[in-house]
Amino acid sequence: MEQPVSYLVANDSLPWQLLANSRWFRLNYQAVAEFDAPYVTNAPYTIWRYQPPPPDLGPAHALNARVPDRLRIRGYQVNQENLESENEAVITLYLEAPPATTVPPSHFTAKIRLDSPLDASTVAEWDVVLPTSIDPETWQAGETISEQIAVDLPPGLEPGAYPLKLSLADLDAPDSWAISLDNDSRRLDRIQIGHVTIPVEFDQSLIQAQEALLNNEIKLLGFTSSNPQRGEGLELTLFWQAEKPLDNNYVVFTHVLDSNGQLVVNHDSVPDNGRYPTPSWIPGMAISDSHLIQLPPDLAPGDYQIRVGLYVPESGERLPITAADGSTVPDNSFPLTQFSIP
Repeated sequence: MEQPVSYLVANDSLPWQLLANSRWFRLNYQAVAEFDAPYVTNAPYTIWRYQPPPPDLGPAHALNARVPDRLRIRGYQVNQENLESENEAVITLYLEAPPATTVPPSHFTAKIRLDSPLDASTVAEWDVVLPTSIDPETWQAGETISEQIAVDLPPGLEPGAYPLKLSLADLDAPDSWAISLDNDSRRLDRIQIGHVTIPVEFDQSLIQAQEALLNNEIKLLGFTSSNPQRGEGLELTLFWQAEKPLDNNYVVFTHVLDSNGQLVVNHDSVPDNGRYPTPSWIPGMAISDSHLIQLPPDLAPGDYQIRVGLYVPESGERLPITAADGSTVPDNSFPLTQFSIP
């Protein structure tokens, strides 16, 4: 791939908005100036500067967060291997000293908060002094270090993906450092660094196997479904599994089509109505994703098909689907099952 251009000038048109919201663009470009132009279509205009991509972090999630004149947060990883036996999660932060700084490197406090997936209330908090892997006075400009933080989780967490929030501050200081996330000019007092994911327990023998691979990163394992009746809610549960860490927050669509292929009713949502966003999925962990599809009371007798898939919410682009036999699924809409209304 050729080197991206050093500077871009973007207007406020829809194509540019879609590009600027993409993960690739947010990791590779930084807004440096914005100017308005009265009486000019598609103003304001923004000047973007290319910045080198983050270093290879392996299975970690890349991030582009800056604390001006202090450090950059290049990525994060949440390891839950000890969750079941020790009720512990290990958070790894990848921190980089910026090329130029006006504040000498020193120890600081990382404040980590665990939020409820239901109402965003605080479930637990931890304060940790960093860095521990290096003497801050020897931290070289542009050098990336990894800091591991082990946290003991509250017992008895209900199923769901619990967001982890991070803020940074001087030692014994009440005010958090201002953080700029991706290419957003806003200053935040805290950012999200992943999830602690507690899966739903289910009986695998009840699942109707129906396999497909979406975008080579998500596997559909199967489903369960209630008995469809006109005028009632069809309870559909999909079972997914991530093949690798996911950065994009995909949306699941469930469509009911008639025998002519026309859409009758649909239900689109972040997996399990927001309880398990795809960035919270742990590779190899089965995710239960429930949908309630309200069938019309005047649904005509006939045969109907349920089709499912995932898409990028910013653009509406569907993830490509490969069936179990290796064939490409048309329209990136997977034919899950059929039912009849007498």
